[in-house]
Amino acid sequence: MNNEKCALCDQEGLLRNSHIISDTLFDGTYDQLHRIMPIHEGEETQLRFQQQGFREKLLCDKCEQKLSRWENILKKELIALDGADTNRLEIIRENGKKKVTKIAYDEFKKAILSILWRMSICKDPFFTDYKLSKEINDSLKKAILDESKVPEQTFALIVTRIKQDDEERSKIIALFNKPTQLKEYKFISFILYGFLFDVCVSCEIFDEKLHEIILKEDGSLTLNEKNLLELEITAKLDSNLNSERVRKFHNLE
Repeated sequence: MNNEKCALCDQEGLLRNSHIISDTLFDGTYDQLHRIMPIHEGEETQLRFQQQGFREKLLCDKCEQKLSRWENILKKELIALDGADTNRLEIIRENGKKKVTKIAYDEFKKAILSILWRMSICKDPFFTDYKLSKEINDSLKKAILDESKVPEQTFALIVTRIKQDDEERSKIIALFNKPTQLKEYKFISFILYGFLFDVCVSCEIFDEKLHEIILKEDGSLTLNEKNLLELEITAKLDSNLNSERVRKFHNLE
């Protein structure tokens, strides 16, 4: 088998059939036939079932294992943020919001950035709307490879828990085809494992109010919570979300 260049470390070698998004983040989303149905803003007829997740030959074994380790830690943190593990994080309610501490900042943030980077560079047409500029991709790659922490203002990350029924975490996987704008900052957004991740890709964030809600290097986070129906989404995504096929698959009433 011919060696190819790893997309992350640029070393020649055998490439793994790498996950674009880790299967572990689809837990609770599969139906009885082990299928998922991610929602996007394309035509409803283009929504398709996935049984093996999204894979592509991208990474060498060493890089694959590094990203998998981060994703496993991310998953544990999300379980704790969902309230299923009360011993991992410290969470208190303050002024209607959850104040969280002790998050594994480096692994959590790099896991999210690595997912965004893979969605941007992969060839799967499902992720066409996540194609970022070469400059941003190179910056993401550098941040992922760097052994030091990514500064909290760089690719600043906002995390929101999405509720489906009362307090239950949403099982929806959703991709957005247009960046969102908060003040002068541009964010790329996606929903995985019932959490909305907003990653700032325009510049470093120093706005005081926005800085209050991003994930901090000390492992603290102001966790917002929203109902799935409260999200500001496009008419097309709303239409897909409310299509009979999607509602039936996700048991939406």
